[in-house]
Amino acid sequence: MRERIPRLLYIDDEPFNLELFQLTFFGSIEVLIASSASDALKILEKDTAIDLVIADLEMPTTSGIEFIKTAKVLYTEIPFYVLSGYDYFEECEELEVVSGFFQKPFKKEEILTLSRKIIKESQREIIR
Repeated sequence: MRERIPRLLYIDDEPFNLELFQLTFFGSIEVLIASSASDALKILEKDTAIDLVIADLEMPTTSGIEFIKTAKVLYTEIPFYVLSGYDYFEECEELEVVSGFFQKPFKKEEILTLSRKIIKESQREIIR
């Protein structure tokens, strides 16, 4: 079975970060972007084939954690991760809705490895 390209939704209020994320993963991950929590929820509502969501922690209107708390109720099967320049690993780890934490600047290989793992697990579930 041929491995499909992972689909990831990235939420960040900084346009530069959104563009950088898309360019970094071009060709290896299909990256959908949103500049706010409300935009991200609209994308999740329309697109049921998202494998992974990564949200910036610090955003002006709705924090990444608040977004994840809201979205996780509606989209229980999708893993939600936080990306931050601040060290909130322990705080994020305590929240049951957050699957994990990435520190800025992110490491491309960590996100690629995670997204491939998620795809393999979902393909195993389909086969069962």
